Amino acid sequence: MTPVGRMPALVIEDGTVLVESSAIIDWLEDSAPEGKRLLPATGIARRNMLQLIGRGTSISEKGVNLVYERTRRLEEFHWGDYHARIESQIAADLAGLQFMAPASGWFGGYAPNAADISIVIAVQFLQTAHPQLLGDAYPKLIALSEAADGFPAFAETRP
Repeated sequence: MTPVGRMPALVIEDGTVLVESSAIIDWLEDSAPEGKRLLPATGIARRNMLQLIGRGTSISEKGVNLVYERTRRLEEFHWGDYHARIESQIAADLAGLQFMAPASGWFGGYAPNAADISIVIAVQFLQTAHPQLLGDAYPKLIALSEAADGFPAFAETRP
């Protein structure tokens, strides 16, 4: 359990526990050997990728929120309008990513980058927790998720 009860978490060499996705990504990028970084160092390419990462993270966070609402809150306190709003926000992010996704391959081109990782994590989480939100409306995102399973880091940690 992290100090604030959140996931994901990363404990670094000095014992610091990083609990926010953006802090974890920043530390990993800062620690990566030259040529192994998943984000551009600066400029518009970096900002564009951070936008994609933000959308993936948003989908995941909203999906977790729905899990908590449906499993931790007593049913008599469920608020249908709130659930519908969260689901519509997830759908809007998915539609935007589906539109921007390459016809084949990765957002990062020949190899996955940080945006691909964030988006695949979000899609795989939805496939597990809220498959009805994906259906078959986002074939390029599903293909991205399936391609990621070709990497042990994804295949061995799939939810």
